[in-house]
Amino acid sequence: MAASLIQSVIREVSKAAYQRDLRAVGFRRQGNHLHRRFNDLIYSFNFQASRLAAGEFTVNLLVTSEALYRHWTGRPLPANPATAFFPIQQRIGNLMPERQDRWWTIDTDQEILSRDVRHALLTYGLPFFDAFSSSEAILERLRADANIPGVSAGQAKLVRAMLAKERGNLQEAEQQIHAALEEAGSSGFRQTVLAVAHRLGMERLGMERPAT
Repeated sequence: MAASLIQSVIREVSKAAYQRDLRAVGFRRQGNHLHRRFNDLIYSFNFQASRLAAGEFTVNLLVTSEALYRHWTGRPLPANPATAFFPIQQRIGNLMPERQDRWWTIDTDQEILSRDVRHALLTYGLPFFDAFSSSEAILERLRADANIPGVSAGQAKLVRAMLAKERGNLQEAEQQIHAALEEAGSSGFRQTVLAVAHRLGMERLGMERPAT
């Protein structure tokens, strides 16, 4: 099946979700994706075509901020923030009652397909964002060792350091960088920790300057 066909269907489904439901709650449509700024965060519905099964697509839910993305990558947000897969990401299917990956096929009546996707986004997608109302809410979840979808244990310490530094909690940020360095040991992840420390102005905490 031609890639242009699946992209055409995704375009129509995302357009319907935007025009009929999500524009009213503050989302913008950019390309085939939808994003909304809320407090200091950005919520996104990212439509993804399958690379393995022709004619199938799913929706990723993403939560990020300009500061978090910059500290992690050393770059500003992409022109389309709904393509920024850091730090929080969750597949829509894992939020639905079946709790399993959900891929829609385009071999379905267009109106039924659109209605099914819109129902999933409104019923299960929007409430997901409520748990991440601000950077402070994410920080509190990390302090409580709560699970953050898409964030590994090692990344959690770095995200906490980023958020703490942004809020002026330098001691907490340094503690998290120290803990991440100890946990990383001599693994390849150590360079990631050092790079983040450098971007936070904490390069003195490492034994070496991260490669640029």
